Amino acid sequence: MLLITLHLELKHMEFKTYRIDKEHMVEDKNQNVELTDHEAELYDRQIRLWGLESQKRQVQPNLT
Repeated sequence: MLLITLHLELKHMEFKTYRIDKEHMVEDKNQNVELTDHEAELYDRQIRLWGLESQKRQVQPNLT
């Protein structure tokens, strides 16, 4: 039951993206990405082990 509860909580969380300004990192509000049900199920173990920030870095494309 714990895994099901965790899964339901994870699928409603949002990833936030950041852009680098000349002086500091600023949250880019136009780039918020929500986890789909499929992604929450697929990445459930990684998110529980490494956290949302680590998974966010893996999922988001690196455009530099």
